[in-house]
Amino acid sequence: MFRPKSQEGFKDWKIGGVCPVKFAAHELDQWNEGVIAFDQGLYEDALEIFEPIADSAKIHFNIGVVLATMGDFEGASLAYEEATKLDQYLAIAYFQNGVANVALEDYVKALTCFHDAYL
Repeated sequence: MFRPKSQEGFKDWKIGGVCPVKFAAHELDQWNEGVIAFDQGLYEDALEIFEPIADSAKIHFNIGVVLATMGDFEGASLAYEEATKLDQYLAIAYFQNGVANVALEDYVKALTCFHDAYL
């Protein structure tokens, strides 16, 4: 589960002078609330909190984690795929997608995901 960093310094962080992601304070609050709900086992609540702010790879990854925890491996796989579309270097999302596909007994797709995580 990706957790938000402190609101100061994370709302507008930069890579090479360019700001790739900008989070509004209320989105960081929602993200934190979603993580807390997940930690408390309130998975449906966590999904309801994450889904409206699902515009980053980290949030889609978190949605995948919640869905996998609930046993919805198809939904989790779709969330991990969305995460990797938004961040092709998010290796953990490829790996977790592989795990979800093992649970779905789609071993060919799982192997592809594990391979992509390795690269």
